[in-house]
Amino acid sequence: MARQDFRKLSPKKQALIVFGILVGLLLAASGFLIAHWPFTEEAVTKELETASANRVEIEGFWGTYFPRPGCIARGVNRVWSWGEPGLASRTTINPNLPEQAAEILRGVDVRQAIPA
Repeated sequence: MARQDFRKLSPKKQALIVFGILVGLLLAASGFLIAHWPFTEEAVTKELETASANRVEIEGFWGTYFPRPGCIARGVNRVWSWGEPGLASRTTINPNLPEQAAEILRGVDVRQAIPA
């Protein structure tokens, strides 16, 4: 539609067209965020496993979106074995420690959230 044709439309139709474009842009942005959301259980588990060099299990996981995007992971367990089946050890990351919870919630450097 040419600029002159748009100007010939009534103000109500112009507003509807602009509103439709804005809604389309909002839907496209929402779709992009959903497709590339970094705080999924799989992504957080993978990052924790990479940071700790061990298998990680998460008992409870919730995404947070507003006002601060991130996630809450409860019952995060670092599991490792010494090569023998059935011989494993488990370390639970204490969610009551503020620095650990803050690092996981913010999605900042999770390597600091895992005890050495």
